[in-house]
Amino acid sequence: MAEDKGLSVKWIKVNPETLILNLDDLDEVINENTKLVAIGLASNAVGNINDVSTISKKAREVGVLVAVDTVHAVPHIPVDRDKLGAELHSPPLLISLC
Repeated sequence: MAEDKGLSVKWIKVNPETLILNLDDLDEVINENTKLVAIGLASNAVGNINDVSTISKKAREVGVLVAVDTVHAVPHIPVDRDKLGAELHSPPLLISLC
């Protein structure tokens, strides 16, 4: 779908042993050509919490919008959009209403 629109999608590599995002390549993944950084705060599959603040800081350096999927984090940890450095976050609707 991205290619159909003339867009490219880049991924931050995951360390296969720790299942943690490898942030060493952020300069290659997030640059002045980047339009949006979309990242999940937490994984319900492996239980990790991503270092969204570091990723957001890099995105801000090049003026990129950051969207964070907080669906799997909200039921377990406090989430502060501003501390994450995100312009957008998507908590689960049903949990947010409770």
